Amino acid sequence: MPFVWKNIGGKQVYTWEDPPPTKEEVNKARRLAAAQAEADTARRLGFPDQQVLEAAKRGYDDSVTGKYSEQGGAQKQNVDSKTQEAEKNAIVKAITTGSASAQSWRTREEFGTPFVGSQLTSDFDNLQRAVGLLTGGSAETPPEEDTITNKGNIYEYGASLKSTYPQYSDQDLVNYLLYNPDLREYAEAQGLFGKQAADWARAHWHDHGIKNAGRINKPGSVAEMGDPSRRNQEFAMGTIPKVYADKGLKSLDEIFKWHLGRMTPSEMWEVRKELDPNWNLQEFNPEGWRYQEDIPYGEGLLGNTLALSQSLGSDRVGQLIDTEERRFLQDRFNDKFIDNDFPSDWVVNNKWQGPDALEGYWDTLTGAVRDDQGILRAAWDRPYEGWGNFQAPEDFTVTRVGQGGGMSPSSLALSGPTRTLGGLVDYSHQVLASPYARPELQDWSHLMPEEGLLRSEAQRAVVANEGANFQPWAQGGLIEYSPVGKV
Repeated sequence: MPFVWKNIGGKQVYTWEDPPPTKEEVNKARRLAAAQAEADTARRLGFPDQQVLEAAKRGYDDSVTGKYSEQGGAQKQNVDSKTQEAEKNAIVKAITTGSASAQSWRTREEFGTPFVGSQLTSDFDNLQRAVGLLTGGSAETPPEEDTITNKGNIYEYGASLKSTYPQYSDQDLVNYLLYNPDLREYAEAQGLFGKQAADWARAHWHDHGIKNAGRINKPGSVAEMGDPSRRNQEFAMGTIPKVYADKGLKSLDEIFKWHLGRMTPSEMWEVRKELDPNWNLQEFNPEGWRYQEDIPYGEGLLGNTLALSQSLGSDRVGQLIDTEERRFLQDRFNDKFIDNDFPSDWVVNNKWQGPDALEGYWDTLTGAVRDDQGILRAAWDRPYEGWGNFQAPEDFTVTRVGQGGGMSPSSLALSGPTRTLGGLVDYSHQVLASPYARPELQDWSHLMPEEGLLRSEAQRAVVANEGANFQPWAQGGLIEYSPVGKV
């Protein structure tokens, strides 16, 4: 039966031509997909070939008996022993003789061919698409469009899928986000919370996760996670996948930006865009993004305590708050890049130039502190009505200085009380109140080597005049010196 690209409603989808698949074909897809999924999992865990084969056969047998956990609602299949033997032989041949290119499924015309011999793909692409379509899926975007996009409002779309996945609670779907490092980071970047987070996860699972055997952690309880440690793992890519390299994307930052720029804006980003059209996902600057777990964000997501600041009554600032933790801050960028979370003209030389309603929040970010575990917290309590139009204490200590905009040492605009940065005095926020005057020479004779240790006139000249050569900034020094910058 042909399995081809078709234009449906102006969109390219990979689906079946008429007539629709028979029940026997659906069950065959289930059996072979279960075998391949178990084989892939065993491979990823580093098991030897024999155990990979055993895992594949176990998945096949569980699908036949209706016990395979990934095929919810599947029933026992009536498959004669001859058919089972032939299909298992094909599975063994596929695993032992290698596999086709990850993209080769595009060119296949018959449903049966992907499941025979070396054409069985190692990354599960074709099998997952086949099973997804056969068992309720309707349309799948091409692999290079592998992101949640082009579906109108993705959150409404995700909510409409509730009846498709009644077995998954909102908590199960939030776990799906937090226990997959890539999804966790996209959720953090979008500022997802509450129902919207669950709807995003549901849509992702429907469009991509259910068809990807590489997803070790699926929607469910923590006890059902294949690898719970992934919640704390940093999102990283050892090598850039070909699908991204072909687009000219050369780093994780570029991939992160590319995906975010194609996603339906979350409620938080809708607010941001309303505040300034340039504050949008397409303009997102990923430099300095923290790809590590943001623990307070995850706890707020699990506890359903996150909300937009404006929900408490103050003006909009496009930021999340935790309704039960007044010092909560979303830890999005590394300290030197915190200005990258705002339009480029809002922070100039580390001074706030954006809307007045957000200046206090910017001060809160620059004055935030980390505890012994590295958790970022505000240095003061959030007002009960939210961060809008908040005014920070006049003498607060700056602990985080953004450099994402590219500061120039000669143009630092700094005034106000001395601030500390990591325990060191930081004068980068001060300007001189009067013209610069070079200091007087000091007597450093006691710091110079004893004259008896110096054998030549040249050596003695270096340390002469009370060590003047070692004080080029002072009046009367032997080396011409002028301070850098405006004096």
